[in-house]
Amino acid sequence: MFRTKYFARLLPITAILFFYAPDLARADTIVLSTGFESDMVGFRSPGAIVGDGNFTVSGTGSFAVFSGSATVTCNPQAGILSQCFSITSFRNEPSLITSLNTFGPGNYTLVFDLAFTSIIPGNRAVVSLGNYTEQFAVISPFQTFTRNITLTTGANLVFSNTGNLLPTMYLDNIRLTRIEQASPVPEPATLILLGTGLAGVAARVRKRKAKESQEV
Repeated sequence: MFRTKYFARLLPITAILFFYAPDLARADTIVLSTGFESDMVGFRSPGAIVGDGNFTVSGTGSFAVFSGSATVTCNPQAGILSQCFSITSFRNEPSLITSLNTFGPGNYTLVFDLAFTSIIPGNRAVVSLGNYTEQFAVISPFQTFTRNITLTTGANLVFSNTGNLLPTMYLDNIRLTRIEQASPVPEPATLILLGTGLAGVAARVRKRKAKESQEV
């Protein structure tokens, strides 16, 4: 009988703690994702929107969405024939694609497939997002890169190619994920509820034991 009443008193407290306890599950959010699959194959002019509606084209180079194999073979996604995007630079003039969205402060994981061809060793492909900037020399075939980035201010994701004698940057399967940090530390209100509830139960148990010992 005593045990039944004891657990009956604990049940409301447990329910309160369950309701107010912080959610420790981390819900990351994909804020940009493209494999260029919905783009029509062909060349693009500055100002065009590419990357499944995620990027705008700018600069004086040559831009194209292509399928299957050009100089390099597009990285397949989910086992299907993939499309990818190429940026070719002329005469050291910048050619780039910039994300339409600006991404706010926070922690992100950037994943992208990249290939780069150049007959001049000094040419570089550049990837940048806020305070993250990285240069890539010749890469062929495609390689997948993963970078963890912390933004302190809003920034756009940029893939650029500046070089001479037609260096070409190839892109595929770009994904940017915002990492939502989960705190393992209970909220102060939760700790107060827990302490109050346990103290109340302990007081009732002591009171009942004292009463039973007096009756004996």
